[in-house]
Amino acid sequence: TTIMKRIAFSLLLLVSALLVVTSGCDKVKDLASFDVRTNLPDYKFTIDSATVSPALKMGGTEVLLGYFPAVVNIDSVFSHYGVDKADIENSSFTMVQLTIQSPEGVTFDWLSSARIVVASSPTLAGGVQVAHTATFSSGSSTITFIVDETGINNMITNGVFYVGIYGILSGPLPVQTVGLALQSQIVYTVNPL
Repeated sequence: TTIMKRIAFSLLLLVSALLVVTSGCDKVKDLASFDVRTNLPDYKFTIDSATVSPALKMGGTEVLLGYFPAVVNIDSVFSHYGVDKADIENSSFTMVQLTIQSPEGVTFDWLSSARIVVASSPTLAGGVQVAHTATFSSGSSTITFIVDETGINNMITNGVFYVGIYGILSGPLPVQTVGLALQSQIVYTVNPL
């Protein structure tokens, strides 16, 4: 009977200890996770009025202004933080800005709206919108996008994804070619395994 009480008490202690340890694992994992902010390289490109002008004739038709591959070297990030394996969570864009670089004095008065789409495919098939414009001031040479709360975990994990800049023109380009630069930043949570 005393042996049975000791065994029962020992089992109770063991079960209690297991409950504390397993509930504590999630807390330890939460403490070990961390956010990483990454500025994607500036994407510089030009648009030609001959290429985008047909969209004006169609009235309000969206046109692809430019696209580029974005590379996130996850292995390098893991190595920098001393992590062997991890899950990526809560990834999204935190900032997107489009600026006219040339010629000087040109503004976005020819653009009605714009949006940013990302996809796993270079054709942008199956892409998801991550940012869009609201109304912007006439005479602006920089547009700051409103960032959508769109998760891109699988694209970050894959290391390469494609960013497309779409726009609806409100008028012709004021010059033959316009030089643009897209600046953007992403954030993601690394949960070490």
